[in-house]
Amino acid sequence: MANKHLEPRGQLETRIRELEAENASLRELLSARPGSVVPSPDGYHLRSILDNMPSMIGYWDNNLRNGFGNHAYLDWLGVDPATMPGRHIREVIGEERYQMARPYIEAALRGERQHFELAISSPDGQTTRYALADYTPNLVDGQVLGFYVMVTDITSIKRAEAAIRDSEARYRAVVADQTEVISRILPDGSFVFANDVFCRIFGKSVEELLGQRWHPVAHPDDLGLIEARLREMSPENPVVIIENRVFVADGELRWMQFVNRGFFDDQGALREIQSVGRDITSLKQIEAELRESKARLDAALTGSGLACWDWDLQNHEVTGDDRWPQVLGYASDELGRDENQSLNLIDPRDRANFDRTMMEYLQGDASYFQSEHRMRHKNGHWVTVEARGKLTQQDPGGDPLRMVGTIFDVSQRKRLHDEGLDLLRQIESLIRENASIPTSRPSGGEALEALTKRERQVLEMIAGGMTSAQIGEHLQLSTNTITTHRKNLMAKLNLHTTAEVTRFAIDHDMTKLRR
Repeated sequence: MANKHLEPRGQLETRIRELEAENASLRELLSARPGSVVPSPDGYHLRSILDNMPSMIGYWDNNLRNGFGNHAYLDWLGVDPATMPGRHIREVIGEERYQMARPYIEAALRGERQHFELAISSPDGQTTRYALADYTPNLVDGQVLGFYVMVTDITSIKRAEAAIRDSEARYRAVVADQTEVISRILPDGSFVFANDVFCRIFGKSVEELLGQRWHPVAHPDDLGLIEARLREMSPENPVVIIENRVFVADGELRWMQFVNRGFFDDQGALREIQSVGRDITSLKQIEAELRESKARLDAALTGSGLACWDWDLQNHEVTGDDRWPQVLGYASDELGRDENQSLNLIDPRDRANFDRTMMEYLQGDASYFQSEHRMRHKNGHWVTVEARGKLTQQDPGGDPLRMVGTIFDVSQRKRLHDEGLDLLRQIESLIRENASIPTSRPSGGEALEALTKRERQVLEMIAGGMTSAQIGEHLQLSTNTITTHRKNLMAKLNLHTTAEVTRFAIDHDMTKLRR
């Protein structure tokens, strides 16, 4: 912001120098023949030149009687210059203006050149001009015969200055209201600006900083980084962002992020650095906690064999952690993001059930998605996996946008389950061949009528070879609840072992082997 103000200020100074040069030139013309109001041998041409000047130009003798006035008096004051010669200055410019200018007039008559600013109302009183007045004494042999007057319109300059002041005031107000620490320093490290927040955080006053080379004390381990990053600043790379630790006023070590912008001249030399810093200690703490949490999650997932996947349903992309492709024998960069690539790895024999299960979940028929299906390994064989997931993002209309979940290789569990079912079938065959008919138990019809609907479900699943934990997961009940149902149904049927339960189910056509 400060650099933006330099250009209009330079223009103002240039314009003022131009006006002073014009004044000097006119004074030279008017004073070429001391004591003469019209110094040029060709008075008509001089008069023509002066009448075409936008500035008011005139001459007043030491009795304050007018000797000359150019045409600008008519425009500025509504006074015809042809009527001015011989009239007193009070009569020409009016009492109010005369009293305002009187101290300068008296000084000019003492031989002292006057240079001052004033405001002049238009003849109709509707507008005001800001002017730069120059009263130059006409000295002859040490006597003041009168004084020359030149009044130049500087309204545009004053308005520009006012606009600059307003802009600077707004800029400083914005800076003062910031929560960031803001400072500007020269290439030698000395301060030219520091806002209140900077002073408060680092325990310094503005007076202690301006013109000085004090800087916040950085953690020793960060000094190398700071110096290296600042060396990267150039006209082509004027902005350098640095995150480092500093000691604040109370001695506490805080993390700060500084956005440093370099301002360079046309030759590429650094002229100034503006630094805007903010306290990011809380952010750094959160980042550290997230890293720790992620590390714990990764350790847990690695130990459990679970892999994570992330499905962007809107853009049809599937991504995941490094373990997700490893389940199928791929490296982390071998599986693309296209969802079709992942879906096409599902065994065609399981695809319809997978799609149906997914649709049921998306339609709200299940609290989470769960599917056991086969997928093709990189080496060509089939891997049985269990996938689970939930929606994490939906659009305002309720349509799914994103889904995340886990996948787990259950091939070994599946193999052991199938082997167990085969063994169960063999046991069932032996029971049918060798079991004797019980005599001390209630009849089948009476016993079944004594069971509740849930107990019958549990009976069928026990006979199907499922454990209490598996039955609980299938029925979405706790293992303890299934154990209670199991004890109750065995008591009602007067059964004491799993084999007896299986035999009872076989005898009453209740066996439903489940895969």
